[in-house]
Amino acid sequence: MDWKKLDPLRKYNLVLFIVHLVLAVVFTFYFRRILNSETAVSRINLTLYQHIFSYDPNSLEFQPGNKEGFKFTEQSVVNLIVSFFAVTAAFHLFYFLNPNNLYLNAVGNKNNYFRWVEYSISATIMLVIIAILSGVKDVNNYFLMVSSGFGMIWTGQWFETSKKPSNWVPIIVGFILLAGAFQVILSSFRARLSEAKAAGFNLPTWLWMTVIILFIFYASFGFVPVAQNVWGGDYRRYEKAYLTLSLASKASLGILVGYGFGQRSKAENAN
Repeated sequence: MDWKKLDPLRKYNLVLFIVHLVLAVVFTFYFRRILNSETAVSRINLTLYQHIFSYDPNSLEFQPGNKEGFKFTEQSVVNLIVSFFAVTAAFHLFYFLNPNNLYLNAVGNKNNYFRWVEYSISATIMLVIIAILSGVKDVNNYFLMVSSGFGMIWTGQWFETSKKPSNWVPIIVGFILLAGAFQVILSSFRARLSEAKAAGFNLPTWLWMTVIILFIFYASFGFVPVAQNVWGGDYRRYEKAYLTLSLASKASLGILVGYGFGQRSKAENAN
């Protein structure tokens, strides 16, 4: 393989493969050290519930109640973080190897459908992590967010296989689905914030930053097709924009959670 003659996109994907692989390994050992320490992150309520109502015929009212669904642990969050780095690394390796010229043909046809397969896995995992950390407790909300996130990702494929002016429709639909998913997250986050204030606590800054920064990143992916429609130009430039945004968003989430868990481990009374 002649490195000088290698396609620049394949070179970039090789770099991204190495970066994501290194991040997966680094975060694996970093979180292992934190979770196995004497001041390990603990007692974080990551239990999800099925919210139910019972009818009391004497009071003629519905009484709210909770039925425990399933429980995430701190290790569950760590596994999800490492998994989206691993999944993304695998796809970058595939892009670099370019078997049967599949990747470069897709780019040449201005429709990298492999990207949407990868994002439907990695971006959905990221959305679940953000929801967990934001305090989304209803199991059914996760089914809603996962399906909305999956649909949001595949509006990208819809866009790339549509023509003007109809290709504005998938862009609009994608933003609507994004708004719906984050409305669930933000409403739950505000509720947890109110509960914390009522108990005399303040939510840590890293949680705020995680929600805000990741929302900005999610929205920024939607502006790539907007730019394609407005300014046009070389599809390869937008492919590189997607690759860069993917790294930035995933690294940001990993770093923010790593920092947050690390701060909790240093606290005298982690709870």
